[in-house]
Amino acid sequence: MKKLLSSVALATVMAVSFAQTTDQTPTTVVNPNGSITSIMSANNLSYEDAAAVMAIARATNMDPAIVVTTRGTVTAPFYDLEPAYIIAQQSGKQFIDVYGMYTGGQTWLQIANSLNVSPTYWNPNNVATDSWTNDDFAKYSWAAMMAKNYGMSPDDYTYFTAQTIPFNEIVVAEEVAKENNRPVRDVIVAYNTNKDWPTVWSSTTTTTTTTTTTMPPATPPVTVPPDTTQTKTTTTTSTMPVANEDTVPADHHTQTAEASPIEEWQVNGANVEEFMTGASNEASTTSTFALHRKHHSRHHRSRRHR
Repeated sequence: MKKLLSSVALATVMAVSFAQTTDQTPTTVVNPNGSITSIMSANNLSYEDAAAVMAIARATNMDPAIVVTTRGTVTAPFYDLEPAYIIAQQSGKQFIDVYGMYTGGQTWLQIANSLNVSPTYWNPNNVATDSWTNDDFAKYSWAAMMAKNYGMSPDDYTYFTAQTIPFNEIVVAEEVAKENNRPVRDVIVAYNTNKDWPTVWSSTTTTTTTTTTTMPPATPPVTVPPDTTQTKTTTTTSTMPVANEDTVPADHHTQTAEASPIEEWQVNGANVEEFMTGASNEASTTSTFALHRKHHSRHHRSRRHR
């Protein structure tokens, strides 16, 4: 019962700490080279250790390979060594020296205070630390790191607590979610279902599918052969009949009479006004006959004098 109350109190304090941490100006975090799987294969690490290495690298702006090398011959899990890395980075001390202080009997809280490390990295809400254990210091330190570098909210932490997920597994979930751009709660659900990080990784890894479209070969242009059909042009020549002496010339009927219709009407005594109005059909008939008669008489006289 006492342990349960202690866990509830710690969760409440950490939730407040998260709230204040996320209100701070975000820090610039270098995205480390590599990933959980590459760090695992290169250094023969577990998912938990590889995720802790990646998280420490993000928080300290170190290359993950340097984080691994710095541990040296220390065999403790990287999750448990996070306070030593943070205190060393903030105080300017060597990792091995800080860790030596710890193995020499000092608590993480004592080491952080003695080296003047800002509580921002391990107690951002400045809560009472009289009863803190080394585990409490590690949880607060990890909580501050997750809030700054992974965006973990108080609601997320409450959710993780309700799911009874150990904090070292929460670190793995956050790193897997970050690397694969997935919601961290989806990763936690997958972990609760499988309890196996390789399976969770496979189910959450973002796969990029490249689709190659094969275009059909271009259809060659159709060449239209030149038109070899010759166009036959037919020229029609009109042959005009040759007129004899008794034949009237071809342009005979197109010649203009020497006297206009009005003059002919005047010659025959017709009224000009009647011509203009077409009033006298009889006069018109008489005039037309007289005009033709006069024209042919003149024509025959001309032929006799040739």
